[in-house]
Amino acid sequence: MASYDLAWLTGRPERLRAVTERWLTAAGLPSGPLVMRRHRDFRPARVAKLEELRRLAARQPIVMVVDDDPEVVAALSAGGYPARLADWVPRPGALGEAQERDGRT
Repeated sequence: MASYDLAWLTGRPERLRAVTERWLTAAGLPSGPLVMRRHRDFRPARVAKLEELRRLAARQPIVMVVDDDPEVVAALSAGGYPARLADWVPRPGALGEAQERDGRT
């Protein structure tokens, strides 16, 4: 049976690390490195996440990416990464606007 490493890649800014780590733990999600948006990085989520994914891929192969943002999934797929839309997660319009237009989460 194959085993894989898990990493969390979020559009949330670094200043929210502690809150995000608590949320992941409270949700009962598996642990793994947490890669966050750099300080003062207001690029669209699709751009910021693609750049971070390239950094991760330089260290080891990317087997799958799951994201709740259709624009992120499209950008990652276009970048050659296997990506799947987490369509089971509700996505309020304000969240998409914050991530894409304002580079915020």
